[in-house]
Amino acid sequence: MTFSAVATATIFAISLALLIARPRWAPEWAAALGGGLLVVVIGVLSPADALATLTGAWDVLLFFLGLGLAAATADRAGVFRAAAEAAARFGQGSQRRLLIGLYAAGVLVTTVLSNDATALLLTPVSFVVAMRLGVDPRPYAFACALVANAASFVLPVSNPANLLVLTRVPLPLGPFLARLLVPSVLAIAVTLAGLLFVFRAELATPPEAWAEPRVLLERRTRVALFGIALLAVGYVVGSAVGWPLGVVAVIGSLGLLLLDGAVGGWAPRALLAEMPWTLFPLFGGLLLLVDAAERVGLFAGLVQLIDASARLGSNGLPLTLLGVAVLANAINNLPAGLVAATALGDLPPGVERSDLAAAVIVGVNLGPNLTTTGSLATMVWLILLRRRGVEVSALEYMRVGLLVTVPALLAAAGGVWLVARLIGGG
Repeated sequence: MTFSAVATATIFAISLALLIARPRWAPEWAAALGGGLLVVVIGVLSPADALATLTGAWDVLLFFLGLGLAAATADRAGVFRAAAEAAARFGQGSQRRLLIGLYAAGVLVTTVLSNDATALLLTPVSFVVAMRLGVDPRPYAFACALVANAASFVLPVSNPANLLVLTRVPLPLGPFLARLLVPSVLAIAVTLAGLLFVFRAELATPPEAWAEPRVLLERRTRVALFGIALLAVGYVVGSAVGWPLGVVAVIGSLGLLLLDGAVGGWAPRALLAEMPWTLFPLFGGLLLLVDAAERVGLFAGLVQLIDASARLGSNGLPLTLLGVAVLANAINNLPAGLVAATALGDLPPGVERSDLAAAVIVGVNLGPNLTTTGSLATMVWLILLRRRGVEVSALEYMRVGLLVTVPALLAAAGGVWLVARLIGGG
């Protein structure tokens, strides 16, 4: 290997290790951005190349901005609290029904506001509901974490990782739904069944005290729900006609902000403080790292795997899906999405990419449910629980992840294979 390849591989590995370890002495974005700047300093990327890489991802960066603004506005308007209270009302004294209700709320939030919103904003209010009812919060916390990834490929906007793949293999809404709706339904259903099985003992215990919450939505919450419904329509229309989804997200979130401000008042400083600004240097650094790794050939093996899968037709799709799922747990889902998207773009001309893109999207979305390091949202979810006195070890999460997610991955892989066969993919 050349010096550039060895140096890039070392920087890439160290940056990802620090990103996953999250040392207290450095912010989470520092490892990614520091590694990205280092590959520029050593000359693997020129400053012009780095700038072109960052500007080329403008749509995804705009989507992050719109997502953060919409989620923060919805949270301030009480949307997540209302969702948890509605789930508690649906429970009617049954923990199983309560979990199903919270899980359904998670599916809806993930579909419209992305997996990060579910894991980071629905988890705290679910915890509050569980504590108020005197029940073990663990099943509901796990439900928020797992549904965030299991439901994150219902629509292209349900996970930013989807947009990373779609930048290399564009799939309009029709082909996207045709290939991913069945696997998505299977993943959601099997994940829920797995949660109900794994936590069957905890859920069998009646609540200590059940007082049905009165779900009387405040005017501000009702207006925010209306705005979110319009945003969802905008996403669907934008996906159908091929508009840049980052632009749709920003325009829709600004509309939601205007509606909320007109009803609930303006608090720009508080809103800006709740925005996930660290996503931008984190994502920018990962973009530079992945671009440098691609230039020195570090992803040649993955390209060969996907190419070999493509030669098998639909029978190779489960191999791609499971391989990307393993990769997502090894290096985290966001860099895995970048790597897989790069590999798809590097396939030889003439290779049909649509079904492969669907398999990659499932693997990079659902796969991270296996481990605590598979998803950035899961890693922050752990911190949220620790702040509330709940410790979830890596082994405990893996035990739940294996029991719940392996069947879900196999079911989703079967769905991808079946759909490809039915629509002529192999």
